[in-house]
Amino acid sequence: MKKISIFLNILFLNFLVLVFILSFKSLSIAQDISEFEIEGRRVGDSLLKFYSEKEIREGAHAIEFKDNTYTQTTFYPSTLETYEGITVSYKTTDKKYIIVGLGGALSCKNNIEKCYKKQNEIINDLKKMFTNLEVNGPVKKDLSWSNTGSTTTQTHMEFTDGDIIGVQSYEFSKEDRKNKNANHFLRVNIFNAEYNYWLVNVAYK
Repeated sequence: MKKISIFLNILFLNFLVLVFILSFKSLSIAQDISEFEIEGRRVGDSLLKFYSEKEIREGAHAIEFKDNTYTQTTFYPSTLETYEGITVSYKTTDKKYIIVGLGGALSCKNNIEKCYKKQNEIINDLKKMFTNLEVNGPVKKDLSWSNTGSTTTQTHMEFTDGDIIGVQSYEFSKEDRKNKNANHFLRVNIFNAEYNYWLVNVAYK
């Protein structure tokens, strides 16, 4: 559990990127982001379907945002079948806890090629499914918090209403893997347009 917590805390440090995770069981019929699932959860669902208010309040909250309009929380339920944790975002004042952002991550440990291979598979599936959407990327960038060469390679697609889907691989330097206990990983997210705008233009200002 400690290693998983460190793993997902590293995600928080660079969450400005546009990324998503989904169940490809839903991919063949999906028309908008409300039809994508992560471990049975969807954007537009109420968190109260899955957790009590106490569990929501006690979840692992991101602390790097400078604006508190939204809250991002990560859960580590033992019932997860695919992912190592589920990250959800909702308006801080929303008593129904409606999900506006949903994500997760898969660890590739020390095998970054595993991440890149899976990333390419996901991108190819998205291209086939959403032939009318432009694919942006892949773009490789240095991680802002690392000065030892750790990078992220990201691709995203945008719906006409501004909703975002995307996928990203994190490749860590030997120094960061040793000193920060960081393993290479693949991350995917679904953001609705309003939440994505906040992330890009408000959250870190």
